[in-house]
Amino acid sequence: MRTVLCAYGLAVLLAFGVTPALAQDVPAGGVTVPEVAQWLRSKGYPVQLVTLSKGSVEIRSASNGVNFYIHFYDCHGGPRCASLGFDAGFNTHGRFDLAKENAWNSNNRWARVSIDKNDDPWLVMDVDVFPGGTYTLLNDELGIWRDMLSTFAKSINF
Repeated sequence: MRTVLCAYGLAVLLAFGVTPALAQDVPAGGVTVPEVAQWLRSKGYPVQLVTLSKGSVEIRSASNGVNFYIHFYDCHGGPRCASLGFDAGFNTHGRFDLAKENAWNSNNRWARVSIDKNDDPWLVMDVDVFPGGTYTLLNDELGIWRDMLSTFAKSINF
């Protein structure tokens, strides 16, 4: 009886055009630079493609006035990459130290901080997109990045 009721309920929902939302899978092998650029633009983010000296391409974007980069990893010689790296550098004129780095890294789960040779901080977050990634997950990861970026910028009065 329960099976009949469930089937009937599903038939009614489908008849009225109500369907469950399905997450769009990331293609096999990961994402390409143009796909990520298009996805970011669809979310209202600015996109600038930057070609590096070794020929690879990264994306430059911004959130709440803070510039960030997206790097592509685990590409295995092809256009599809299985992971992304988000990062943003902050010029603090050398006023960021190891104690601040340790405090951030101890108290924040998703994004970590490292210090460059000029004692300026870089906020970094890695995202695996394949296997098993969806654009719903990628949207969530972008939201986490945006929140961490904003929180970090405020924490250093940037």
